[in-house]
Amino acid sequence: MNERLSHEQRREQLVEAALAVALREGVEAVTIRTVAREAGVRPGVIHYVFTDKHELLAALSRRVAAIATSFLDDAIAAGGDITTTLHALADGMWKGLEARSHHQLLTIEIATLGARDERMRAIVLDQLKEQWAASEAYLTAAAHQAEVRYSMDVPLLARMVSAEIDGIQIAWMVEHDDAAAIASFHAVADVILGTVRPLGAR
Repeated sequence: MNERLSHEQRREQLVEAALAVALREGVEAVTIRTVAREAGVRPGVIHYVFTDKHELLAALSRRVAAIATSFLDDAIAAGGDITTTLHALADGMWKGLEARSHHQLLTIEIATLGARDERMRAIVLDQLKEQWAASEAYLTAAAHQAEVRYSMDVPLLARMVSAEIDGIQIAWMVEHDDAAAIASFHAVADVILGTVRPLGAR
Protein backbone atom coordinates (compact mmCIF):
# COMPACT_ATOMS: atom_id res chain seq x y z
CA MET A 1 0.00 0.00 0.00
CA ASN A 2 1.34 3.43 -0.89
CA GLU A 3 1.06 5.72 2.13
CA ARG A 4 2.79 8.63 0.38
CA LEU A 5 0.01 9.67 -1.97
CA SER A 6 -0.99 13.33 -1.88
CA HIS A 7 -4.48 14.22 -0.70
CA GLU A 8 -5.68 14.66 -4.29
CA GLN A 9 -4.03 11.44 -5.44
CA ARG A 10 -5.65 9.57 -2.56
CA ARG A 11 -9.01 11.12 -3.38
CA GLU A 12 -8.66 10.03 -7.01
CA GLN A 13 -7.70 6.51 -5.92
CA LEU A 14 -10.73 6.21 -3.64
CA VAL A 15 -13.20 7.57 -6.21
CA GLU A 16 -11.84 5.08 -8.75
CA ALA A 17 -12.26 2.30 -6.19
CA ALA A 18 -15.84 3.44 -5.48
CA LEU A 19 -16.56 3.46 -9.22
CA ALA A 20 -15.19 -0.08 -9.57
CA VAL A 21 -17.39 -1.32 -6.71
CA ALA A 22 -20.46 0.47 -8.10
CA LEU A 23 -19.96 -0.88 -11.63
CA ARG A 24 -19.52 -4.42 -10.34
CA GLU A 25 -22.13 -4.55 -7.55
CA GLY A 26 -24.31 -1.43 -7.79
CA VAL A 27 -24.30 1.93 -6.04
CA GLU A 28 -25.82 0.58 -2.82
CA ALA A 29 -22.77 -1.67 -2.43
CA VAL A 30 -20.52 1.40 -2.10
CA THR A 31 -19.59 1.64 1.59
CA ILE A 32 -16.51 2.76 3.46
CA ARG A 33 -15.55 -0.86 4.03
CA THR A 34 -16.06 -2.07 0.42
CA VAL A 35 -14.20 0.90 -1.04
CA ALA A 36 -11.34 0.45 1.45
CA ARG A 37 -11.09 -3.21 0.47
CA GLU A 38 -11.14 -2.32 -3.25
CA ALA A 39 -8.44 0.33 -2.81
CA GLY A 40 -6.32 -1.81 -0.48
CA VAL A 41 -6.36 0.71 2.36
CA ARG A 42 -7.65 0.86 5.92
CA PRO A 43 -11.16 2.32 6.39
CA GLY A 44 -9.61 5.16 8.40
CA VAL A 45 -7.79 6.34 5.29
CA ILE A 46 -11.14 7.02 3.62
CA HIS A 47 -12.35 9.05 6.61
CA TYR A 48 -9.22 11.16 6.25
CA VAL A 49 -10.30 12.16 2.73
CA PHE A 50 -14.12 12.03 2.93
CA THR A 51 -16.29 13.00 5.89
CA ASP A 52 -18.60 10.03 5.35
CA LYS A 53 -20.05 7.68 2.75
CA HIS A 54 -22.37 10.36 1.40
CA GLU A 55 -19.49 12.70 0.58
CA LEU A 56 -17.79 9.78 -1.20
CA LEU A 57 -20.99 9.10 -3.15
CA ALA A 58 -21.17 12.78 -4.12
CA ALA A 59 -17.67 12.54 -5.59
CA LEU A 60 -18.67 9.34 -7.39
CA SER A 61 -21.76 11.06 -8.78
CA ARG A 62 -19.66 13.91 -10.20
CA ARG A 63 -17.24 11.43 -11.77
CA VAL A 64 -20.02 9.50 -13.51
CA ALA A 65 -21.58 12.74 -14.82
CA ALA A 66 -18.24 13.90 -16.27
CA ILE A 67 -17.70 10.60 -18.08
CA ALA A 68 -20.99 10.94 -19.96
CA THR A 69 -20.21 14.15 -21.90
CA SER A 70 -17.13 13.40 -24.01
CA PHE A 71 -18.99 12.14 -27.12
CA LEU A 72 -21.16 15.27 -27.14
CA ASP A 73 -18.13 17.57 -27.07
CA ASP A 74 -16.96 15.94 -30.31
CA ALA A 75 -20.33 16.67 -31.94
CA ILE A 76 -20.14 20.37 -31.10
CA ALA A 77 -16.50 20.60 -32.21
CA ALA A 78 -17.39 19.20 -35.64
CA GLY A 79 -19.49 22.30 -36.38
CA GLY A 80 -22.13 22.59 -39.12
CA ASP A 81 -25.64 23.93 -39.46
CA ILE A 82 -28.19 23.37 -36.71
CA THR A 83 -29.69 20.25 -38.30
CA THR A 84 -26.28 18.64 -38.71
CA THR A 85 -25.18 19.54 -35.20
CA LEU A 86 -28.34 18.38 -33.42
CA HIS A 87 -28.27 15.06 -35.23
CA ALA A 88 -24.55 14.73 -34.48
CA LEU A 89 -25.46 15.24 -30.82
CA ALA A 90 -28.07 12.47 -31.20
CA ASP A 91 -25.37 10.19 -32.58
CA GLY A 92 -23.13 11.23 -29.69
CA MET A 93 -25.81 10.27 -27.18
CA TRP A 94 -26.05 6.81 -28.75
CA LYS A 95 -22.27 6.34 -28.84
CA GLY A 96 -22.03 7.33 -25.19
CA LEU A 97 -24.84 5.00 -24.19
CA GLU A 98 -23.46 2.08 -26.17
CA ALA A 99 -19.90 2.51 -24.93
CA ARG A 100 -20.69 3.35 -21.31
CA SER A 101 -24.06 1.83 -20.54
CA HIS A 102 -22.91 0.72 -17.09
CA HIS A 103 -22.04 4.32 -16.22
CA GLN A 104 -25.48 5.47 -17.36
CA LEU A 105 -27.02 2.79 -15.16
CA LEU A 106 -25.09 4.22 -12.21
CA THR A 107 -26.59 7.64 -12.91
CA ILE A 108 -30.07 6.13 -12.63
CA GLU A 109 -29.15 4.21 -9.48
CA ILE A 110 -27.78 7.36 -7.86
CA ALA A 111 -30.96 9.27 -8.74
CA THR A 112 -33.11 6.49 -7.25
CA LEU A 113 -31.00 6.48 -4.09
CA GLY A 114 -31.55 10.23 -3.79
CA ALA A 115 -35.32 9.75 -3.94
CA ARG A 116 -35.12 7.25 -1.07
CA ASP A 117 -32.40 8.74 1.12
CA GLU A 118 -32.92 12.23 2.48
CA ARG A 119 -29.17 12.68 2.97
CA MET A 120 -28.56 11.90 -0.71
CA ARG A 121 -31.31 14.15 -2.05
CA ALA A 122 -29.18 17.31 -2.16
CA ILE A 123 -26.40 15.41 -3.94
CA VAL A 124 -28.79 14.06 -6.57
CA LEU A 125 -30.44 17.46 -7.01
CA ASP A 126 -27.00 18.94 -7.70
CA GLN A 127 -26.43 16.17 -10.25
CA LEU A 128 -29.76 16.95 -11.92
CA LYS A 129 -28.96 20.67 -12.04
CA GLU A 130 -25.59 19.89 -13.61
CA GLN A 131 -27.30 17.65 -16.17
CA TRP A 132 -29.80 20.38 -17.05
CA ALA A 133 -27.01 22.96 -17.26
CA ALA A 134 -25.00 20.69 -19.56
CA SER A 135 -28.02 20.18 -21.84
CA GLU A 136 -28.56 23.94 -21.91
CA ALA A 137 -24.88 24.51 -22.74
CA TYR A 138 -24.95 22.07 -25.68
CA LEU A 139 -28.19 23.53 -27.02
CA THR A 140 -26.82 27.06 -26.70
CA ALA A 141 -23.52 26.13 -28.36
CA ALA A 142 -25.33 24.47 -31.27
CA ALA A 143 -27.57 27.51 -31.79
CA HIS A 144 -24.71 29.98 -31.45
CA GLN A 145 -22.50 28.38 -34.08
CA ALA A 146 -25.46 27.97 -36.47
CA GLU A 147 -26.64 31.56 -35.79
CA VAL A 148 -30.18 30.56 -34.85
CA ARG A 149 -32.30 30.67 -31.72
CA TYR A 150 -35.00 28.57 -30.06
CA SER A 151 -38.61 29.69 -29.81
CA MET A 152 -38.97 28.48 -26.21
CA ASP A 153 -37.13 29.17 -23.00
CA VAL A 154 -33.79 27.35 -23.30
CA PRO A 155 -33.54 26.18 -19.65
CA LEU A 156 -37.01 24.64 -19.96
CA LEU A 157 -36.10 23.07 -23.31
CA ALA A 158 -32.97 21.64 -21.68
CA ARG A 159 -34.99 20.04 -18.89
CA MET A 160 -37.42 18.52 -21.39
CA VAL A 161 -34.59 17.15 -23.53
CA SER A 162 -32.82 15.70 -20.47
CA ALA A 163 -36.02 13.93 -19.42
CA GLU A 164 -36.48 12.45 -22.90
CA ILE A 165 -32.88 11.25 -22.99
CA ASP A 166 -33.22 9.61 -19.56
CA GLY A 167 -36.31 7.76 -20.77
CA ILE A 168 -34.58 6.53 -23.93
CA GLN A 169 -31.61 5.30 -21.93
CA ILE A 170 -33.76 3.44 -19.40
CA ALA A 171 -35.78 1.80 -22.19
CA TRP A 172 -32.63 0.67 -23.99
CA MET A 173 -31.12 -0.79 -20.83
CA VAL A 174 -34.26 -2.90 -20.39
CA GLU A 175 -35.03 -3.98 -23.97
CA HIS A 176 -31.62 -3.56 -25.68
CA ASP A 177 -33.23 -2.42 -28.93
CA ASP A 178 -30.39 -0.48 -30.58
CA ALA A 179 -32.42 0.69 -33.57
CA ALA A 180 -35.21 2.03 -31.37
CA ALA A 181 -32.77 3.92 -29.16
CA ILE A 182 -30.96 5.49 -32.13
CA ALA A 183 -34.25 6.47 -33.79
CA SER A 184 -35.49 7.93 -30.51
CA PHE A 185 -32.40 10.10 -30.03
CA HIS A 186 -32.82 11.45 -33.57
CA ALA A 187 -36.54 12.01 -32.95
CA VAL A 188 -35.56 14.24 -30.01
CA ALA A 189 -33.26 16.15 -32.36
CA ASP A 190 -36.17 16.65 -34.77
CA VAL A 191 -38.39 17.91 -31.95
CA ILE A 192 -35.74 20.45 -30.99
CA LEU A 193 -35.45 21.51 -34.65
CA GLY A 194 -39.14 22.35 -34.52
CA THR A 195 -38.32 25.13 -32.05
CA VAL A 196 -35.48 26.61 -34.11
CA ARG A 197 -35.97 30.11 -35.53
CA PRO A 198 -33.67 32.51 -37.43
CA LEU A 199 -32.07 35.20 -35.32
CA GLY A 200 -34.34 38.21 -35.14
CA ALA A 201 -37.49 36.32 -36.16
CA ARG A 202 -40.53 36.59 -33.92
